[in-house]
Amino acid sequence: MSNCKAKRIAQKVSNKKLDQATAEVAFTVMEDIDACAKIITKRFKSTEADSSVFSETKRPDDLLNICGTFGCKNTGTLLLTKAGSEDVTSSATFTSSSDATEYVAGVAYYYVYIGQTGNYTVTTTIGDLTDESLANADSYETAINATHAGFYPVTIDLSLAPSKTVGTGWVATDSGVTFKVEFKGPAGTVGVSSISFFDEIEDLEGNTAVRLGCLTGVDGEDTLDTLEEACQSAQYDESSTSVERTITAKSWTPNFLLLNPLVRKGDETDGWFFANDKKVIAKDEATGYGVLHFADMYIEECGHIYVALDDSCNITDSAMSRVNNPNLMKLNERQFQVITMKQNPEVTYNGGKIYFDASLIGKTVFVSYPKEALEVETYHANSSFVNDRRLKMAYTRQLSDGVIEMLEYPSVRITSFPMAVSATENSELEFSVKVSRDDATKDFYTIKRINSESYLL
Repeated sequence: MSNCKAKRIAQKVSNKKLDQATAEVAFTVMEDIDACAKIITKRFKSTEADSSVFSETKRPDDLLNICGTFGCKNTGTLLLTKAGSEDVTSSATFTSSSDATEYVAGVAYYYVYIGQTGNYTVTTTIGDLTDESLANADSYETAINATHAGFYPVTIDLSLAPSKTVGTGWVATDSGVTFKVEFKGPAGTVGVSSISFFDEIEDLEGNTAVRLGCLTGVDGEDTLDTLEEACQSAQYDESSTSVERTITAKSWTPNFLLLNPLVRKGDETDGWFFANDKKVIAKDEATGYGVLHFADMYIEECGHIYVALDDSCNITDSAMSRVNNPNLMKLNERQFQVITMKQNPEVTYNGGKIYFDASLIGKTVFVSYPKEALEVETYHANSSFVNDRRLKMAYTRQLSDGVIEMLEYPSVRITSFPMAVSATENSELEFSVKVSRDDATKDFYTIKRINSESYLL
């Protein structure tokens, strides 16, 4: 007879119910930050030093693309050595054949190498490409307290006033720039590497955080196929590994469009939206036509103008037809004509006017038209840059014993992005995610277990 007292059931845990109020899936959207113009310091114009040599291998870490990048953005270092028993001055002058008018109010960025500890003053002087002596230039001073030997980043905000103006100052042209870096500090070796120019500070934006909330769930499977062998036990087929997740959420941060691999933010700040109005046709005293004036009409949009008579008896025939001509035509009672400044250079009014046959003066019409928007963000959907963007993902899973599991996915791709419009408030959006191996570790994901009770102490 079996001993029932000897039977024990192992303690177990389970997944805790998802807290929709606090649970989130976090994404970081990463795109390479790269300059519009660069100077490889190997190609220097002149130097002031006892010796100068370019090192291909002495390359600074990329401090702009801190979450990784496609390829190396930085190059080697021009090393300048000068002897002395006190502070010395050394310098190097470079040129860049580029359109400086694009980055004249942008950012200049480079790395300096400091071989000895101490206090240094780095002076950056910028002038036109044709001004080799920098007789008319802008000068910027940067103080560096070198606590260790190595690279230090230097950032020059070209939109700000320079520390000093030489002559009449730098006037940017489409020829390019002469760029001088001068060191004043302890004797020894210093260097310059990877000079870059950016059109505007917005070019340095990156590592954008996007959050999905009010989660219904995060579903998915880790799948592997097996290889059947005749003379040995079955093994897994590593090449068949597939890690996929499906995320269902009801809320998201306003920048969630960046998760769509097809979408990229543009620079355009103008645009329009649909406006619907009901108006009585007035008489145009100058022409005798019926007229409605919409001063806020977005004239860059040629279409999307709908006009219909207020006729509840014959809705089908109430829709009117648009006549296209920059000059007023003889219209019938079922036609209208739109005249804007873009169509007719003689027009002096803002927006657009809609003209009607005189027989419709006093009649009521429904009008739908593109209305100019004052603040616009533009996003373009284009498959040509889908591989320029990288994503990483993280979320937590709570167990019934209080343990929190932090799941980190270093490399993911959105394979399905919801774009539906629903009449249901707080409707769910479903995202499909394909998980890839991390380039460095080859991990699909990591799980870090945290005792929430001890964390709170």
